Amino acid sequence: MKADVVILDTGFQVSKGLSLLREMKSACAQVPILFLTDQSSEEHVIAAFRLGTRDYFTKPLNISRFMETVVNLLRVKKTCREKRQPLNPEKQDTSPSLFDGITDMPPPIFKSLMYMKNHVTDSVSLEVVAKAAGMSKHHFCRVFKKYTGFTPMHALSSMRIERAKKLLESADHTISTVAVESGFGEIGSFIRHFKKVTGSTATDFRNSCRKIR
Repeated sequence: MKADVVILDTGFQVSKGLSLLREMKSACAQVPILFLTDQSSEEHVIAAFRLGTRDYFTKPLNISRFMETVVNLLRVKKTCREKRQPLNPEKQDTSPSLFDGITDMPPPIFKSLMYMKNHVTDSVSLEVVAKAAGMSKHHFCRVFKKYTGFTPMHALSSMRIERAKKLLESADHTISTVAVESGFGEIGSFIRHFKKVTGSTATDFRNSCRKIR
């Protein structure tokens, strides 16, 4: 049975822990791993996130934050299992806000947008989205860009950033939890995309929302 969350406690052997993290993510990329260590440096933190850790904790642990992260990860995994159903056109949200101004959109392109929106938290590849539109990958990319002005993966990333902004506005989630719940595979990717799209770090954005409240 596949684990829902893995807690990797490296003690003082951070280098060995990083090697083990690499092996674990190669074997089972979708399982979130929390990296614990008795010593830390910026180099270790960056290396761990690049290898795919969901979050990084240094001892002594902040037990409250650690438990919140674990509980949120388990809740997200449970929600994803419950929501992962075959695409049902009758139950779809038919108003993708990012593309409200687009008119005369071909049905296959609209269908691909709906697929991305309904699977925004899943691992979605270009091949899968093209298949949902009923097109070959290369033809789909050309037609999608023609009618939306975006590449398919750019559109998916924008949907995820919009979801992340709503999560940051509405609740006190950790940044790692927001990354998971908005569909990014690892926090480093989320941080880079969020800053590129919004011009602000996720932490600064959340803090500004708190000041407004």
